[in-house]
Amino acid sequence: DGQWSVIAPSARFDIEIEEDLIEEVARVHGYDTLPASLPGGEISLSGISEREVPMGQMRDELCAHGYFEAINYSFVDRRLLTALHMDDHVLALANPISSDMDVMRTSLLPGLLTSLRRNLRRQHHRVRLFETGVAFIQKETLEEHPRVAAVACGNALPEQWDADKRAMDFFDLKNDVEALLALRGPSDYEYRSADLPWLHPGQSALIYSNGQEVGWLGVMHPGVLADLDIKQQVLAFELDLDAIVIREIPYVKKISHFPSVRRDLAFLLPESVKYDEVKQCVKNIAGELLKDLLIFDVFSGQNVEKGYKSLAIGLILQDVSCTLTDEVVDSVMSRIIRALTERLDAQHRG
Repeated sequence: DGQWSVIAPSARFDIEIEEDLIEEVARVHGYDTLPASLPGGEISLSGISEREVPMGQMRDELCAHGYFEAINYSFVDRRLLTALHMDDHVLALANPISSDMDVMRTSLLPGLLTSLRRNLRRQHHRVRLFETGVAFIQKETLEEHPRVAAVACGNALPEQWDADKRAMDFFDLKNDVEALLALRGPSDYEYRSADLPWLHPGQSALIYSNGQEVGWLGVMHPGVLADLDIKQQVLAFELDLDAIVIREIPYVKKISHFPSVRRDLAFLLPESVKYDEVKQCVKNIAGELLKDLLIFDVFSGQNVEKGYKSLAIGLILQDVSCTLTDEVVDSVMSRIIRALTERLDAQHRG
């Protein structure tokens, strides 16, 4: 009847459908013997939406901050995921390339740490690496999550004659992350303390945007680094690309022609109160009048009650329609003081 019945050898597990057989015949016959022809039809160009942050722009931003791009396999060693406490929802490979590439990665961090360790063993003491790729989470179905991640260790700045050596710290990493997030445009990001087993409990944070978790950053846990035979402090972050790739379209705001007013406040606060809580409380009360809020002093220890800290903040107030009077400013400040006292157990110091 003109039909063929074909059984592929067990070694050729890539041959499954009719098109695979056609390709195999073409390969054996010789690609050079096949006639060449241009594809027909119209080809439409697809542009990038102005609401989407181009991946190339993200790469350029990280390169501008001293990072080099790494490209790692999506397959990793299960033992590495176990050491990082990332071995939940792992997809095991039925036919792995090797015993140390037997599962799909659940994060970009394992591959980056392997690359960082390889660089450290080759006398590169200041390492900055980033990667974009997909993390694979096996739940009821396989989930693929596009992410961008980075690792860093060594001095904050390259060695130079006019600057002292200083090890990179949490705030240097936070600066790099905020530069990346700024590509999305103005947005209120919230940093909350993290409890992730691969991060230092006192030097790590989860990143939220509009109540949604979009990533994490921090100093790697010393115990985890010891298990991986990494003897330097390492910092890392990982962000969900789907959550940060859509930018906020900026809009024009009227510039005020009236002078601004600065008022400073100092409080005693319980040490457990985070600055973000103070910031949110002040913003809720001041509303559109608040143009900027800064923290310029934090103190605890001598002359401060145990369990408390002294916090000093500066508020810049301005109205777009009129000059603020002392009565209006005093009213706003009184409501802020009352709110901080009632909600955060603050004690006004002046």
